[in-house]
Amino acid sequence: MREAERMLGEGKTIPEAAKELGISEQTYHRWRNQYGGMKGDDVKRLKELERENATLKRIVADKELEVVALKEIAKGTGRPARRRRAVAMLRDRLGVSERWACRVVGQHRSTQRHEPKTRVPQLRRVSGHAGA
Repeated sequence: MREAERMLGEGKTIPEAAKELGISEQTYHRWRNQYGGMKGDDVKRLKELERENATLKRIVADKELEVVALKEIAKGTGRPARRRRAVAMLRDRLGVSERWACRVVGQHRSTQRHEPKTRVPQLRRVSGHAGA
């Protein structure tokens, strides 16, 4: 903007100044409307605040997603098998990562991938029977 204002002060037209700066006239007008009365430090501060605001919005969105996830799984996920199902449900329904879902549920990722052994009924010895 400073450079464009200097060129305009030297008597160049807006289209000439925009062409020399390598921008369109629309870009010049948009910049003038957005940054017209600002100094360089003000523009830097505005950009910094915009970046910070985007970061904060991302954090709030993550927290909101966590609240939705916790409401989905509600209570009763005490046993590992239930927590595994809860993590799978969060991944499927909300499209979140396994890492994030495990953190929310309180499940370690290694137990998420653990396949529990199925119990095989034990054979009982019948007393007095010789067996085959």
